[in-house]
Amino acid sequence: MKLLFTVCGRAGSKGVRNKNIKDFLGDPLPLYTLSAISLFLKKHCSEYEKVTIAINTDSKELIEIAKRTTVDFVDIERKEELSGDAVSKVDVIRDTYRECKKSGQIEYDYVIDLDLTSPLRTVKDIENAIETMKNDNQCDVLFSVTDPRRNPYF
Repeated sequence: MKLLFTVCGRAGSKGVRNKNIKDFLGDPLPLYTLSAISLFLKKHCSEYEKVTIAINTDSKELIEIAKRTTVDFVDIERKEELSGDAVSKVDVIRDTYRECKKSGQIEYDYVIDLDLTSPLRTVKDIENAIETMKNDNQCDVLFSVTDPRRNPYF
């Protein structure tokens, strides 16, 4: 089985300035996501034929933070047409998939997008998502959601 982890984060933000590289409890947010992937792989690496971690960004700061880890990742430079406020994250994930597939000639079984702004994610969360996908033949897409504290369409 072949996995592609996508980590997408563009530079800047209208809501919270540079939210993708903000510190949380003393460490930049990207380190939490990359650490969760790293811990997952330490536990499950032998179960997968190929695992690719791809960071799709136009932020030099984000890449510099990622380089501080031991995680081996592919840097996908965010295309300008995918950097605007109105761009769907699905389009960015799709572009990341295409770039990784093209460069490695790999057909991935699962694409797992992990948001940079979710520092409380655990290895168990990743395991549960993958198991849900494996066990449900009718499931094409899986989202983790929570009830919002406020209207998400502000």
